[in-house]
Amino acid sequence: PLDERAELVVDPSALPPTGTLDLEDPGLWLSIVRANATVKIGKSLARQIAVAVAQQRLGDSLSLPRADLHDLAEAQAELVLATLAGRGLLRSDGDDYRTEIELTDGLLTVNGTALPLN
Repeated sequence: PLDERAELVVDPSALPPTGTLDLEDPGLWLSIVRANATVKIGKSLARQIAVAVAQQRLGDSLSLPRADLHDLAEAQAELVLATLAGRGLLRSDGDDYRTEIELTDGLLTVNGTALPLN
């Protein structure tokens, strides 16, 4: 299963004066946008995606037999998921992983941990 919810709110009162609007300015977006999202993904689906991504990346750089490549991708996928969970970017929720993302006043948080935007 994969469930997600996202909300994006723009604060028009935070817009700069007429004639000074620069849509390419990241600072503008950070000052006028408030967003939050929740993603819940089954651990088995997350693992399948991680294995597929790892297999593609490894296949681009290594020339291994397909079975060896798959085994290496599975090991790497487990390490990536464990690292993301260890850093708090994925929260274990029974058979699922859950992530809550918020952008408020130019500050990005993932599961309550602030992340730099640079």
